[in-house]
Amino acid sequence: MVSIATAAAAPLKLGVFCDLLEERWFSMDLMAEMLLTEGGRLPGVTLERVRPALPSLLARMASPRGEGALERWGYRLGLGFGRYVQYPLRALSERSRHDFFHVTDHSYGHLAFELPRERVGIYCHDLDAYRPVLDGSRASRLKLGAVAHTLLAGLRRARVVFHSSRTVGEELLAQRIVPAERLVHAPYGVAAEFQPEPRELDRELVGRPPFVMHVGSLIPRKNPEFLLPLIVEILRARPELEMFQMGGTWTAAQRSELERGGVLARVHQFPYLARPELSAYLRATRAVVLPSLAEGFGLPVVEALACGAPVVANDIPVLVEVGGEGVVVRRADDVAAFARAVLAVVDGGGPSRAARLGAAARYTWAVHARTIVDTYRALARRTAE
Repeated sequence: MVSIATAAAAPLKLGVFCDLLEERWFSMDLMAEMLLTEGGRLPGVTLERVRPALPSLLARMASPRGEGALERWGYRLGLGFGRYVQYPLRALSERSRHDFFHVTDHSYGHLAFELPRERVGIYCHDLDAYRPVLDGSRASRLKLGAVAHTLLAGLRRARVVFHSSRTVGEELLAQRIVPAERLVHAPYGVAAEFQPEPRELDRELVGRPPFVMHVGSLIPRKNPEFLLPLIVEILRARPELEMFQMGGTWTAAQRSELERGGVLARVHQFPYLARPELSAYLRATRAVVLPSLAEGFGLPVVEALACGAPVVANDIPVLVEVGGEGVVVRRADDVAAFARAVLAVVDGGGPSRAARLGAAARYTWAVHARTIVDTYRALARRTAE
């Protein structure tokens, strides 16, 4: 076991537990990457990535996310083995190698059971994984209750819980999940690619028709049921506009809805874009729309603002908190009203460019990493006393 009492003489050793690569959860990969990069620049601490590689057969099974039942079951089996068998065994083998253990994604909170509880921290991005327990729905409990209970118990076991927004922190307190003295607010940051000055890739978008964007997946809390008619309303009102959806994949029914609306040919989708390409689109867009019903933070908001892009977001507490004076907020319960707000922004309305850039400037990955590292340093000092 590593002696924390020697922390003053040797660098603090922090094991950073990352999502499996096969998850393809790009935002979680970003969190780990930024912590390892920015935290690695801080003195007196060494950070080491912990992430097992799936056996080749299971990696192949988990690789494709097709529509067929066999592919879906293969994906679940491969990831299930990695998450709940292989990764806990790896966690056990890491117990003596680090002073503290940082789990970057609360959906891997079960790893806390394999680690010394007084030396574990978990980053809680939102409360979605715990809803089957928290919402009281019998159907939810029967379907996902065992996993949710385990993850929730893992979070409660952690010595410290980091959270992305004050909104998430308040919900953790309101649900009596974690006491205030164990909570640390460590907001996300903005990667270097998301900045307002044009780069080489921006040239590729010169001459394109004007467009608006939605950035994010199409899971239910992202509100695709509202997004689709919103796209139709905007594009029907402005024949010169196109729409780019970044981060999701339309279902056949969703494509049919866009086709019935007469706008499918003007809607373009990228299931994934690397940060340099995405930032180029954000600098070129006339508006970013985010009608999400719930978010833990709303990273696309600050990334868009950092590129100078106007943003129209649903009027929910977390997006109001994160966007500040830089965003236009409207309730996502009236498609026509939301569309009018978007078109007003397209025409130059809304917060100024200076206000948008100022709102984004509050968030840096350097501060994010320093907050996390300083928390573990303080815990080490307390433990050594």
